[in-house]
Amino acid sequence: MCDAGSSVGFGPDPHTRAGAPDDGGGRGVAGEDGAGQDEEAVADGLVERTVEGTRERLAALDDLAVHEHVAVFDDLHRELSGVLAALDRDEPGAR
Repeated sequence: MCDAGSSVGFGPDPHTRAGAPDDGGGRGVAGEDGAGQDEEAVADGLVERTVEGTRERLAALDDLAVHEHVAVFDDLHRELSGVLAALDRDEPGAR
């Protein structure tokens, strides 16, 4: 049975890189040249991980009873909405 609270992780915090200090602004490494390019690469990575995780979860529906699909769809909807909201917050023209 699929627990609505369980999920495939989409990776580390999309606003920081592993091993890199956070400048507290959630926008990459402090003082890094090309920060806009780095933010775009982080966003692209988040999108790739999200799509891959979503595909895996949808493929796993074949192994579940139909009545369990709703919980998976609800969980995916919540996660995808969160990712889109995070990407919108980081979009310069979205404010």
